[in-house]
Amino acid sequence: MICPHCTKDMKLSAATHRRRATCGSIERSVKSGSFLPKSNLPVRTIVRIMQHWASRRPVADVIEDLRVASATATNWYKFCRNVYCYQGIQREVRAVLPTKKPIGGVLTADELRTNDRIASDRVIVENFFGRLKTLWSVCSDIYAWKRQNYDMLFQTCLALTNVHVRIHNLRAEDGDANTQYVNRLISIGSKIVKTKKAASRTYRSKRKV
Repeated sequence: MICPHCTKDMKLSAATHRRRATCGSIERSVKSGSFLPKSNLPVRTIVRIMQHWASRRPVADVIEDLRVASATATNWYKFCRNVYCYQGIQREVRAVLPTKKPIGGVLTADELRTNDRIASDRVIVENFFGRLKTLWSVCSDIYAWKRQNYDMLFQTCLALTNVHVRIHNLRAEDGDANTQYVNRLISIGSKIVKTKKAASRTYRSKRKV
């Protein structure tokens, strides 16, 4: 990012995740110029989008399941893929960006090993969501309480799950639980679509009569 005053590169602070101009007159967040400052999605929706991405669900599923705009779903998927591209942020969090194969080329053995490690990180994410849903029904079943309380409850569940994971390590069974939950959602969605199509066919047949 270039400072509009001194026209020099703005340096990124790993501690504050903000860019500061050499002349000291301007400071910018790393989110500046992106879609993030304009996003008004609630925490629960953002976490569910990240879960869909970690589970390798297509963008179309996010649009249908979470009722978000196509541009919103696409932008969040891009963010999930590129969030660790910012210079210096890899010192604060684990990098999860795999190396893409160059056009007409091949990846080196080291790059393949790195990609395998990144894939194993995705497994950790899936296992975490599986543990989350196993522990707290508010995160896995239909929510019937006050809507304005959901964010607070969800964040509490995330914090308690982190504590639980520190005491009881994640296991493959947690990932299986997440897969079962995702498959159940897909099954429910398919049934809803079939029911709507059957109702439409019945309605059209009655109209013809």
